[in-house]
Amino acid sequence: MTDPPVDLLALMPFAQTLGVEVLAAGPDEVRARLFWRERLCTAGGVLHGGVLMALADSTGALCAYLNLPDSASTTTIESKTNFHRAVADGHVDAGRVAAAPLTPFIGQGFRHLGPRYDPLSGEGARLHGGRFNPPGSFPVLYICQSSPCAVAELKRLGERQAIGVEGLLPRVPTATRSTLTECSTSPTATSAPRSASALTS
Repeated sequence: MTDPPVDLLALMPFAQTLGVEVLAAGPDEVRARLFWRERLCTAGGVLHGGVLMALADSTGALCAYLNLPDSASTTTIESKTNFHRAVADGHVDAGRVAAAPLTPFIGQGFRHLGPRYDPLSGEGARLHGGRFNPPGSFPVLYICQSSPCAVAELKRLGERQAIGVEGLLPRVPTATRSTLTECSTSPTATSAPRSASALTS
């Protein structure tokens, strides 16, 4: 880990406004600190939840930024925070460790897709968006490790689009034998599609 560059926080004026201090920053780990200040509080003299969320998001953003290839950018598309206790004095430290090396997955993956899409294509997710990519962004191949998981994802998609599972039919469930490593997918075989009714039962 290296000491943070002097201008690193200049990339995030909002974090500067909050008073976030970067303790250390490098591709493997980022650590930041925010001191309790009355102006950052909500009722009762405790740090506002949004301030704590901003500290966490800023720390993660710096870690992502330090791991980006040249000319790439990043943005937060989804965030969830659990608060365990109030902060009424002192400071809060945040740390973000870059993802550990991925363990290759070799096995069967399950997914559902519209009948016009190739089972090994992420084109549907590129066009319509998915859990981790907005519509029109980039292709993603979403694979579940079990058939019930694929059914649950289909139900979630129907709820998110407010059309229910029926509004997504017909769908084609597929099972693919895959080897997934850090940066590549090497599908070795695709089973014959099963009937859509099996997916909704």
